[in-house]
Amino acid sequence: MNKSVKILNLLEKAKQYGNDFGALKFLLSHYTKENLLQKADCVLDGFEPKVAKYINIHTLAYDLCRAPLAQEKKNLLKYMDGLRFVQMSETYLNQVKSFAINFSNLDKDEKNHFAKHVRNAFLLSQDEELLELVKVNHPLILPMLSIPTKISSNLTKFSSKDFSQKVQQNNVIFDNFDNKEFLENLELESFEHIQHRLGLGLNKARLENAESYQSALNGLLAHYDLSNVVSLSLNENVLDSLVFERPNVKRGPLVSIIMSCFNSDKTVGYAIRSLLNQSYQDIEILVCDDNSDDRSLEIMKSLALTDRRVRVFSSRENQGTYNIRNALIPLCRGEFITFQDADDVAIPQRIERQVNDLEVSESLVTSCRWIRISPEGEVIFFPDGLINRFCVVSTMVKKEVFSILPKFRQSLVAADTEFHELCLFMLGAENVRVLDEPLILGLWGDGSLTKRPGLAAENTGCVAHRRRAYSDIAARQRVIGSHIVSDEEVDNVLRDQGIYREYHGVQCEGEAI
Repeated sequence: MNKSVKILNLLEKAKQYGNDFGALKFLLSHYTKENLLQKADCVLDGFEPKVAKYINIHTLAYDLCRAPLAQEKKNLLKYMDGLRFVQMSETYLNQVKSFAINFSNLDKDEKNHFAKHVRNAFLLSQDEELLELVKVNHPLILPMLSIPTKISSNLTKFSSKDFSQKVQQNNVIFDNFDNKEFLENLELESFEHIQHRLGLGLNKARLENAESYQSALNGLLAHYDLSNVVSLSLNENVLDSLVFERPNVKRGPLVSIIMSCFNSDKTVGYAIRSLLNQSYQDIEILVCDDNSDDRSLEIMKSLALTDRRVRVFSSRENQGTYNIRNALIPLCRGEFITFQDADDVAIPQRIERQVNDLEVSESLVTSCRWIRISPEGEVIFFPDGLINRFCVVSTMVKKEVFSILPKFRQSLVAADTEFHELCLFMLGAENVRVLDEPLILGLWGDGSLTKRPGLAAENTGCVAHRRRAYSDIAARQRVIGSHIVSDEEVDNVLRDQGIYREYHGVQCEGEAI
């Protein structure tokens, strides 16, 4: 391809991404010129942002509108940080692409800052077009990028040789956490980070036998002062076989736990039992079958017969997890409300520790972390080398908060992520806490929506376009305001992406609700 053709292609790309490149900048600039805003702010149904990242994005955009031309690159790089932090995913990706096209002659600090953005945007999207734009305009950037071989080996136009050759421990771990030869020859003492040792130790033990695996798992649990496992099996799904030692019983205010279930007859039984066997016994479990065509509803009813804390519901038509949550929240009797997926295991201390955190801190929302585990017992690592991940499904909320916050979005996926961001936005970081303890073991199985083609949120860091589109428009609403980005506009994006779900209500004992 000759130089003139490349330039024409780049100009076309600039036109394509230019519209989105300045979307927020243009809006704020326009408002300021019209004297409608003296300084950038935003309102979501009367709420002003109460957390730094949402305040900062407006300050950054405001500064960007007024910065001298000489400061434009540095301000824009900071502005892209802000877009990423508020989860304006598609805008962020397009801003990085547009920067690659429109700016050159970066100084050392700008080059390092831009390289971080390229890596973050690429891991988020796995978009080779971004790498092509960078290679043409910034050929020295690609060799600065640390990309795991497990990711670069799947690229069609690039290889691991195009990226940094410097050995990064996180990349080594991510590339080899499921590599038998690597694990067999592993010296755990060579890893300083406790999560590296615990996770890799569990995967190494899995290659030996169930007894070694149980010992390694108990070592991980003991690190967080959690109940030991007294028996397990490595056949089929290890989570289904876990039996924990019985913890001391704790009492307190009633906690309502909402669980939705669709074709989960292989997992919903152990998921519910893990809640019934909590140290914190004052719970009710509202579990709803979403029109399954397997034995899920039968299993749920059977468990309800043995423990009156289980309340069984069913959807009138298939409608998705978040419509079910919206239907069941008003029916909760608890002082606190939380959630659990139908294929995960709650460690016995999960509810106790989250309730204690809310009571001691006097905050309004708390979540925990989880560890993702394959049916075969393999701990799943991510490019940052860590296994303790933020678990948004674990969100526990004081019931009165639901009178303040909007309902869950009627989406097939990711509405709990938007809900968490709304909690931060509307309640402030001081009222939204995350326990640094893995209190849930999450199944990393092929049946999960997080692994479904077109909807995936993979452990590579890649998030499917449909999820990114939802994240972007929801973030725009938080940042710019619902008086500008309406709920209807957000819902229309979900419809365009094929992830909007109609609400159908639920029924209990034959009565429509």
